[in-house]
Amino acid sequence: MEGDVIDLLLRLKKEKSTPIDLTLENIKAIIMNMLVGGTDTSAAAVVWAMTALIAKPNAMKKVQAEIQEMVGKMSIKEYEIKPKTIIHVNVWAIARNPEIWENPEEFIPKRFLNSDTDFKGQNFELIPFGAGRRGFPAMALGVATVELVLSNLLYAFDWELPCRMKKEDIDTDVLPGLTMHKKEPLCLVPKNYH
Repeated sequence: MEGDVIDLLLRLKKEKSTPIDLTLENIKAIIMNMLVGGTDTSAAAVVWAMTALIAKPNAMKKVQAEIQEMVGKMSIKEYEIKPKTIIHVNVWAIARNPEIWENPEEFIPKRFLNSDTDFKGQNFELIPFGAGRRGFPAMALGVATVELVLSNLLYAFDWELPCRMKKEDIDTDVLPGLTMHKKEPLCLVPKNYH
């Protein structure tokens, strides 16, 4: 099958091969959900990465040096299940399992330096984008977006907390919802990178 998701949706509309009568409004809504879903989660990921980095200045300096040196990046399976079974995977708990991760509550980007574990759905201990048929279809776009935004923010600026704010004051509470947005917005002061 040739084409992209828009071609597929238009073909389904034309062939009337879905249980519902797919309209152009339906197709626009599906595309809008994909765009909003991808940008919403990418924005949240950038905010959380900056939150973790501002709390660990040494890690931020290391990432900035790495970006400056090579414009690279360091911070950033499926079972047989009966049909119609609803499964809720607690990815949060998996990512914080002390049987899998040393110091799971700590932000340690270098833990992935010499590791075969990646986030693309092949290693169950790290599945932020899901896995198998239920994996996030725009994972490559989301990862590229987060890496590009984050590396540009760290390449161009040094970051500081606002006056009279300490690392201990950084709030890590989250709002309810599918995407884990910070409850309190992250407020940082950019300075030109030297």
